Amino acid sequence: MEKLQLKNYFADGLLEANGARLNDKLLILPIQGRKKEISLNRRSFKINSYDEIGVCLKDSTVYLPHKKGNFSFSLTLIAREGKDESYSRYLLKSHTGWPFKINGTLSFESFIERGDVIDLSYNRLIVEEVLEIVNPLKPEEKKIIESDLDIIIEGETGTGKSRLARIIHEKSGRPGDFVPINISAFSRGIIESELFGHVKGAFTGAIFNKRGAFLQANNGTLFLDEIDSLPLELQTKLLLFLDSKELRPVGGEQTRKVNVRIIYATGQKLRYLVEEDRLRKDFYFRISSGASISLLPLRNNHKLLEYLCQELSFKENKFISPKLIEYYKTFSWPGNIRQLLGHLNKKMKLAKGRKIEMDHFDEDLFLHEDFKSQVGPSFLTLDQVKMEYIHKVYLYTGKNFTRSAEILGVSANTVKSSMKKLSTNDL
Repeated sequence: MEKLQLKNYFADGLLEANGARLNDKLLILPIQGRKKEISLNRRSFKINSYDEIGVCLKDSTVYLPHKKGNFSFSLTLIAREGKDESYSRYLLKSHTGWPFKINGTLSFESFIERGDVIDLSYNRLIVEEVLEIVNPLKPEEKKIIESDLDIIIEGETGTGKSRLARIIHEKSGRPGDFVPINISAFSRGIIESELFGHVKGAFTGAIFNKRGAFLQANNGTLFLDEIDSLPLELQTKLLLFLDSKELRPVGGEQTRKVNVRIIYATGQKLRYLVEEDRLRKDFYFRISSGASISLLPLRNNHKLLEYLCQELSFKENKFISPKLIEYYKTFSWPGNIRQLLGHLNKKMKLAKGRKIEMDHFDEDLFLHEDFKSQVGPSFLTLDQVKMEYIHKVYLYTGKNFTRSAEILGVSANTVKSSMKKLSTNDL
């Protein structure tokens, strides 16, 4: 490929976002033999044919089964001029006049992208991205896991509080069970029994002894979700338990000491509930005396958004377009992780192929977007709403000024100037 063509291809921006890069994976499905996954951990590979069964990797040469003539391809990391290695992308090229198919289209030379399906004769290669795991805990918070401190996790609905609580339990090494209880799921009349248990005959319908969540979580972790829903009278009983670590079941006469770590979760600021007399002050100070972790909403945690998209791609064997991920970063996601995963699951189940790109479901998401400020409860100004709307349309059209202008009914120069005002990197 000529230098000018290569430069133009990089300038288009597609290769930087989608292109296969160093340390990505290549899944090979040979016509005969077992599939094999190789890491793109070298700057160049040769892909040759041989008269054997299965895939063979020797040094930097990949051998694929083929009996009808010989083929030879190269897979080379091409660097963008003036950029570091993170901007390098792989170019697949034929050297024997034997073409390959990339996503069904014949080619002799092409940059390969994540999610591409490449057919070399009857052998299939699938380009996969290496998944970078995102740890929801900050480095300084990792010490919390190994301690016996009780924890409060604060975060909006759908931010993954229960998921984090389970991670903390699994990594804590506590031998007991992880027992989750959502306080708001129970009526005031039975929540005490759910937590502390009851003895047979304690009330109408108590036909057997019940252990309760605290005993179930003995030597383990009890996760109390939506702790802000706990009635005031039970806050007093829980406070007594926290001081003594002893519980007495409903209708019982004997107490029992238990060793349980409690993780609380709330979608509200508990100190505000104290001011509204919905939370006892002494109870608040007691449960807040341990450790506290705040989870960012998805609109402010783009790294997590990317990770969730990648994780689901791997799980479902799909490929979510990087352009679509960038588009999702502009949304407020009031339902956070739960809303994003629900949206993507719907798209994947109804998609025709492996690539997940913009469709009418995203249009519906766009039309129902709430233009509240992404910081605090205040609303955006009219000018800010206008700028945000133009930006979303610009991303929706794949950063096409002309198409954006047509949708918005303005000139392309207006879209360009708006993007400059936003000081984005999308130009």
